[in-house]
Amino acid sequence: MQLRLKPKLILAFLLIGLIPFAIVTAFSIYKTSTSLSQAAFNQLESVRGIKKAQIEKFFGERQGDMGVLVDMVGTVRTEAFNKLVAVREIKKNGIESYFATIHDQVLTLSENRMIVGAMRGFRDRFRTFRGDNAIGANEIARMRDELKTY
Repeated sequence: MQLRLKPKLILAFLLIGLIPFAIVTAFSIYKTSTSLSQAAFNQLESVRGIKKAQIEKFFGERQGDMGVLVDMVGTVRTEAFNKLVAVREIKKNGIESYFATIHDQVLTLSENRMIVGAMRGFRDRFRTFRGDNAIGANEIARMRDELKTY
């Protein structure tokens, strides 16, 4: 079967037009795909850079916060130690004052003849005390009156 000339020419022109069109279309699709992939990749890289900067800023701020906290802990520790030293000094001075007062009272008592005599009396009575030889109520009252002022 022989084709006529008209269908042969139509087929030839169609092939001559479609082959370059197919080649241009394939090339355009390839270039568009490559360009879109490259644009998406570039966009992802820029987002990555932005996120990296945000994370670095966040950790930089946290590092600064930690520095402030470390300084604050040092300050609180120093203040606590200073307060402990002050309390220790106050207690030390109070105890020294108390013992100085007791010492002065003992010196005062040791210089008073009545107190020395009363203490000797107590000592002698307690040395000789045997249960049946109790100290008399009058003697205790006298010693109590002598010691009352001290």
